[in-house]
Amino acid sequence: MVPDLELQLAAATKALREVVAPAIDPANAVALEQLHLAMATVDFVRTRLPLRRRRVVRELENAQALATQVAAAGGRALAALAEEAQALLDSGADGAAMDALRLGILDAAEQAVAADPGNKDLSRAVLDVARQQTDLARAWFAPMGFEVDPAGRPTLEHLLER
Repeated sequence: MVPDLELQLAAATKALREVVAPAIDPANAVALEQLHLAMATVDFVRTRLPLRRRRVVRELENAQALATQVAAAGGRALAALAEEAQALLDSGADGAAMDALRLGILDAAEQAVAADPGNKDLSRAVLDVARQQTDLARAWFAPMGFEVDPAGRPTLEHLLER
């Protein structure tokens, strides 16, 4: 077995294309469609795998911005989470720890908005940061071909370098 994950994924796609595809009955349209979707998914994962850490960091930074803005708008409990996020980012923690804190921040922000539904500053803070996260998700999945105007969107490289 080859130890390099990217090479393993490339080999899996090649095996699907050169061995499995010819073995599928051409009349079985569903099987062919699923094979092509599986190959596209493996190729997508192969191209995104090297960027995974940068995405996790950017997502925590987005959540930290959310915590800071929600805290400033009245959700005081999030101030400590924003500080915790900075400490985690500075420490170079693993992706699982960053993801867990990000989810905690999102949950706390949701609770802050639910506790004060009439607070327009809270809603505005959530919407401001949601745009950053939405842009990141759209850029991440741009190769899937669902964007109407991909040229008009920020690139993944740009969003990850900030």
